[in-house]
Formats: sequence, structure tokens, C-alpha cells
Amino acid sequence: MTTGILVAAVLYASAHLLLLLVGVVFAVRNAPMPYHLDALGAPLAELPPGAGVLLSNSVGLLGTSWTALASAQLVLIAFPLQQGELWARLAVPAIGLVNVAGLLRAMRNIGRQTAGHPPIAVGWLALGLILAGFAASWL
Repeated sequence: MTTGILVAAVLYASAHLLLLLVGVVFAVRNAPMPYHLDALGAPLAELPPGAGVLLSNSVGLLGTSWTALASAQLVLIAFPLQQGELWARLAVPAIGLVNVAGLLRAMRNIGRQTAGHPPIAVGWLALGLILAGFAASWL
């Protein structure tokens, strides 16, 4: 394994551990995040019963999906990437960028079009780590 691949693995793992943490928080939470309710302009108790159930379960589903994706990425980083597999060198950043691009797009739209203020810095940090990892992997 080259030094560049090792640095890339650390950067990618840092990004995906961050996304894993966010995923776990969303997955175990039984309610929407405060910024979700700010975006809706109403507390959970004032939403129609079905809307609260739908929103709470959507948060859990999103968290479970992020947890699964970040976990899979960590496996790709730990094994094929560190073994120097070319396909992993391309797949890890590609999958990560698609995931983070969707996250940033949603957060940007929520922040611009509603009163909600999602923690967009988390997405930018993950994006920066993934891009830095990609650059390092080719050194």
C-alpha cells in the first residue's frame, strides 16, 4: 500500500465515520430533528397525526440508510482500497460524492426555502474529506 492510499483511507474513513454518526443519530431518534420542525413551521404536536408518523419514520429510514451506506464504504476502505484495487480507488469517492451531494442539496434547499437551519457544515466537511482523499489516492 502506498502512502497516498493510506492517507486517502484515513480521509475517507473520517468522512464516513462522520456520516455513520449522523446516520446512527437519525436512526435511533423517535422524532424529527428540531430544524425539520422549524422548516415545517410547527411543533410535532401541531402536525396532523399521520404527518408526524411519516416524518418520524422518514428520519429513521434515512438514518438507517446512511448507516448502511457508511458501513459498506468503511468495508470498501478497509479491504479493497487498502489492497490497491483500482475499482475501489474509483468507487469509494464516487459513492461518497453521490451520497454527500444529495445531502448537501437537501440541506441547501431546506436552509434556503424554509425557516429550518440544517447543520450543512457536516456535509461540507464530509465533501472536503472525500475530495482530499481522492487527491491523495493518486499520489
